[in-house]
Amino acid sequence: MRKERGVLGRGLASILGGSDRHTVKKSKNRKITKKLENISSTNEILISQIVTNPFQPRINFKHEKLDLQELEVEQSNNARWYLTPEGNKYPSVSTAIGWHNRGAIAAWRKRVGKAEAQRIVTESANLGTVTHKHLESYIEGVERPGGSNQVYQQAKQLSDIIIDKGFDKVNEVWGIEQGLCFPNLYAGTADMVCVYDGIPVIGDFKTSRKVKKKEWIEDYFVQCAAYALAHNEVYGTDIQAGLIFIVSHSGEYQQFLVKNGEFKKYTDMWLDKVEAFYKATK
Repeated sequence: MRKERGVLGRGLASILGGSDRHTVKKSKNRKITKKLENISSTNEILISQIVTNPFQPRINFKHEKLDLQELEVEQSNNARWYLTPEGNKYPSVSTAIGWHNRGAIAAWRKRVGKAEAQRIVTESANLGTVTHKHLESYIEGVERPGGSNQVYQQAKQLSDIIIDKGFDKVNEVWGIEQGLCFPNLYAGTADMVCVYDGIPVIGDFKTSRKVKKKEWIEDYFVQCAAYALAHNEVYGTDIQAGLIFIVSHSGEYQQFLVKNGEFKKYTDMWLDKVEAFYKATK
């Protein structure tokens, strides 16, 4: 009989130690159910203080309150680290994933040339950032970014495509740009935590230079799995799905939903990646 792996596995457990009060324990149903307290300072925001978007009644914030983890970001040596109010420092999800891809990234930079690679990275990052801001503002019901230059105009067009084609089944939004911290292990910022067509999901917004195939974007699903694991640990939820909203720079829209058993596969992949990251950088 195949033995089920623990939540962190023996490798991570040995790296992180077992004496800390935040050590993770596996429940009888093999899911993380222990809701940690005092991980970081939180702000409680009453939903009555948030104005939903009058032009998009399909999207509503959860009618209770939002508990937001406060995390500061530190950039060093091409890596992103999150700092908690207690002074703990954790690698970001993207840093741990990127560490595994560093060889492929270096090969790509060499192939296209350093200057061209930097141009592509900068342009894509700028467009992605403004597109995210459009989507965040739209959901919160506040004024969207202005601007007449090409980046702002294109970001407006791309965000409108995601809104029109991707948000029709978003029933409820629990968080936007939500900081998440899995105690003593990692942290990150989820684009959106929501209920999509009745299913709680981690939503991720992506802009792309070209149309994607599902097998090309496994790291996107791994990223969603990492955020779901942290959200479930901290808030006692049971998110077992990730949803990727992708729009190409030329306007083609794609959507990929992974859930249940398939999502668990990416959760296991994430645990392997973060374990390897800690072993290599300890």
